[in-house]
Parts: sequence; structure tokens; C-alpha cells
Amino acid sequence: MISFFNPRNIWLIAMTAAIALAMYLRPPLSAADVDRLKEQHLRTGLRVLAYEAALSGMLPEPSRSAMKEGVRDNLRTYEKWTNDREILPVDQYILLTYIGDKPQFPSTGRASLLADLKLLYVDGKPLEKSALFDIGSGELAQLHQKELLRASDVDSFKEDLLKRSVIVLGFQLALALGGLALFAAGTVILYVFFKKPPHVRYFVTLQTVSDEERRVFLETAVLYATLVFPVGMAFAPFTKGWLEPMQFALVHLLGAFGICLYYFHANTRPGLLVELTIPEESRTWKEVLAGIAGFAVIFPPAVLTLLFFSGLASQDSVRFAHPVAFEIEKNPVLVFILAAIAAPILEEVIFRCFLYGHFRKDQRVRFAAFFSGSIFAVLHPQGIIALPYLTVLGMGLAILREYRPGVIAPVVTHAMVNGFAVILALFFRHYL
Repeated sequence: MISFFNPRNIWLIAMTAAIALAMYLRPPLSAADVDRLKEQHLRTGLRVLAYEAALSGMLPEPSRSAMKEGVRDNLRTYEKWTNDREILPVDQYILLTYIGDKPQFPSTGRASLLADLKLLYVDGKPLEKSALFDIGSGELAQLHQKELLRASDVDSFKEDLLKRSVIVLGFQLALALGGLALFAAGTVILYVFFKKPPHVRYFVTLQTVSDEERRVFLETAVLYATLVFPVGMAFAPFTKGWLEPMQFALVHLLGAFGICLYYFHANTRPGLLVELTIPEESRTWKEVLAGIAGFAVIFPPAVLTLLFFSGLASQDSVRFAHPVAFEIEKNPVLVFILAAIAAPILEEVIFRCFLYGHFRKDQRVRFAAFFSGSIFAVLHPQGIIALPYLTVLGMGLAILREYRPGVIAPVVTHAMVNGFAVILALFFRHYL
């Protein structure tokens, strides 16, 4: 009893309780931000449909009819899965009209949009300036107006529209083909892995770690989560006005990481931190290649898991978006630095070296990977829908760490996962 209630145990329990309380009390995303992101996602999807509709006119039969039918099917899907009755009916009317259907004039929708839609499409009167041109199918409405006016730039406008359509739809095709190639590469790498398993590396290193040092592994991970959540939530309000959210997040995470590294270094034998993270036998180019291979193996099943559970959430999936999704438009560079550089380094050291190492010292790989991966998932802010995806990702990164001498390979994999998501989001925001 006396040993259990020593100051270090009490300190560890208090920090864990503070983390749990902070997770419970974490402020939800504002309704305005959620609605804005929902509208942005809907507009993006509908703009892709507008590009498909525009491109369909350039295709021979039967491809033209197939693409038009695809537009209709997707519109029916949006109508089923979204609660939007302000903008979607207007987009539907414009898209269906463009592909040659004769839809009924919408009975619901934002009053100002319906008024402009009637003037342009029913009365045949041009609009000087209208929010109609900013919705997902807005470019088709602009084209319709130019054709009504027989404007001199109608051909160049249509040519630019077709060019953007080719770029966006070509990028989507490249993504699909790239996904298949990645899945095939991951399958081959897994086959080679199971046919000739590499040597276990991290477990061997952990056998040199004493029980006292193993405790420091857990304490350091808990300290990091404490500094990030309850402490970060307490200090964040005081930085408003002189630090933007992404600036505070970057400074705060780097500061917390530095404190944790110091704590670990001060309470373990000299050289252990380097031995765990970047040992002498690490060869950077080999670790980078291993990280790329890890991306090919881990990313496809993780994304399939995310898509499956996001599909179950339907239109509410926006509520489970990572907070950086609301900042990427305002601070794309900071978001990229935070997501694709800082977070992979910090999280791989904390979760795959310290937390996974604590469990792995006396657990099998699969159990240690699952426990550390589950905690990694719970501590992320996306919510319950993303838990399976993040658990699969965390487990994959832990297993990769097991077979590599240091953290470079899992850092590269993690950076590729996050970087790919940010670049994809920026591409679609630029073109859509």
C-alpha cells in the first residue's frame, strides 16, 4: 500500500485523470464552422459533377450517356444523404438542365438564389452579379448567361471550363489508379515480409531497458498528453489576439515535446534516447525507403477503414473532421508544417517509442501495437468515427517501428499519410 501511494504514482494518476477530464470537456466545434465545412464539402462535390456534366458533351456515345447518368445518380445520392435544402435544389436544376433534362423548377431553396435562378433560366434575363455564380454549378450558370447574351468570350470561357474539367477528373482518375498501384505494391511487400520476416529490432533494444526506465516511458507519454490537452486548453484562451490557432498549436506542441524529451533524458541512462530514436546503425536512405514501403502497406487498409466508417456516419461525418480542416484555407503553410513535419516526428517518438515501448517490454507485438494504437486514436480530436482508422494506422506504425532500428521509417510513413491528405485538400480547394 505504501509503495502504491508514492508521489510518482499519485502524479501519474492525477495526470491521467486530467487528460480524461480534458478530453471530456474539450469544447465542440462551433455550429457555424461545421455548417461552413459542410457547405464547402457539398460545393466541392457538386463542382466535380459540374465538370463531369461539362465534359460529357465532348464525349462520344455511349460514354456521354454513361457520364450523364453518373451525374444523375450522384445528385440522387446527395439528395438522400444531405439535409441541405437551401442550395442543393438550385444546383440540381442547373446540372440537370445542362445535361438536357427538363427538371421542375425547385420548390425549396434559398430565396435569393431561387429568384436569380428564375430570372436567368425561366425569364431568360441576365444577372449582373449573383451568388448563383458561386455555388457548385455556378460556372454552368455563368456559361448559360454568356450563351444567352451571345458574349464574345463564350468560347474561351467554355474552353477554360473544359480544361479545368480535364484537370480535376484526370486527377481523380490518377488517384484511383495510384490507389490500385499502392494496394498492389503493399500486397507484394506484405508477401515478401511474411515469406522472409525481417529481424525484430525494437524488442531486442528494449531488453536492455530496466524496469525503472520502462516506467519513465509511460510517464513521458502521459506527461506529453497532459501538456497537450489540459495544459494546452488552459493556456489557449490567453494567446488569442497575438497568436492564431495554428501558430499556438505549433509552438505549444514543440514546447511540450521539448519538455518531455528533457524529462526522459534526465531520468534514463545516457544515450538511451538516441538509441531508441536514431541509433548509429540507422542508414537514412534505407529508413526512408522502409518508410515508403510502410506507407504502401499501411495506408490502403487504413483508408478503407476510414471510408467504411465515414459512410456509416453519412452527412454527420463533417462533425468528426480534424480541427486543421477548418484552418487549412487560412494557413495552408502552417497546416502543412504541423501535419506533415512536426506531428509525425513528435507522435512517432511519443507513441511508437515511449508508449509502444512501455507495452512491448513484456507484451507480444500484436497486443502492444493494439494498446498503443488505441490510445493514439483516442487522443486524436476527430471523434468516434475516426477511431478504427486511427487505430489501424497506429498499429501499422507500431509494427513498422518493431522491425526498424529507429523512428525514421515510421516518421516517413506518418509524414506521407498526413502530407498526402493536406496536399489533396489544397489541390481541391485550388481547383474547386
